[in-house]
Amino acid sequence: MKTISVVCQKGGVGKTTTVINLASALSILGQNNLVIDLDLQGNATTGLGKSNNDDDKNIYNLLIKKINLNDGLQKTNIKNLDIFGSNVN
Repeated sequence: MKTISVVCQKGGVGKTTTVINLASALSILGQNNLVIDLDLQGNATTGLGKSNNDDDKNIYNLLIKKINLNDGLQKTNIKNLDIFGSNVN
């Protein structure tokens, strides 16, 4: 198992685009991947086809221990790629 983090304080540098494309490509090659969207805007969540308005399945609820890890995981339309989404609220 490997962990790849894409972080930068500055906005608009391509963090979300990099994550979506890298995770998608690795998934298509057969690797299992999980994207954890910690961005307040939830653009990786919407970029992978999930709602960033989901009041239940989101990273905030995991952090405050309202849900557990398995409850928040969401399958994407890409085989081998799951997401733990963010919420704009």
